[in-house]
Amino acid sequence: MNKILQKIFGKKKTKTKSKAVLEKHRADYEGTLRPTPIKKSPKATKLEFIDFTNQNFKENNYKTPTDKQLAYAKNLGIPVPEWASKSDVSLLITRLVEEKDFSAPSAQLVEFANAKNIIFSGCAGKKYLYNTIFDNLSDYDKAAFFAFSLYRWLSDDRHGNLETSPLKNMFYEFAKDVSQDDAFMNSLKRYKGADLRLFGEVIIPSGQVVEGGSTRTIAYKKNSGIS
Repeated sequence: MNKILQKIFGKKKTKTKSKAVLEKHRADYEGTLRPTPIKKSPKATKLEFIDFTNQNFKENNYKTPTDKQLAYAKNLGIPVPEWASKSDVSLLITRLVEEKDFSAPSAQLVEFANAKNIIFSGCAGKKYLYNTIFDNLSDYDKAAFFAFSLYRWLSDDRHGNLETSPLKNMFYEFAKDVSQDDAFMNSLKRYKGADLRLFGEVIIPSGQVVEGGSTRTIAYKKNSGIS
């Protein structure tokens, strides 16, 4: 396992350095403003939408939004796409009111979800899509995705799609090594998908302290090589 960690993370292992968000992570956390599927700007609510120029999403069991939903969304200033279903509108309201899930997922995260045939809403936020992906992966894939996410956080590698990562085989080699490790796999269950966007406590540019995935778990310490 140590050889695998050295291949992925290098010989020198360090803990997350500063509570301040590094420049390379800023776009990951805040997201990049992408055009909405309709002509209304998302700035009124700060919600960002997936850019469907080169992407697609999977929808099933479509139901028309209720008048009550649409009225509430309008009152909140949420721009509802013409194609939105009942569940889409519900998600938009939840993103704004409860989850504060303002950022759109990256194009590469959307590509990964599609590659894994994971069904998700076209109104997905970044937190939502991370959670949906992680909830629908096998334990083997979860271990690899966790290693991939932690590697991105600790390194300068901004590649956002595990399936097309040049280090994919190493992440899955690591996953194979730990998949029979009950302590590791039980530790991994402590994480939600959204936790994997960042690790530890960080301060975003607005000055707000944001808590990411725990850095005190067996999964984190074994994956990062920190003892």
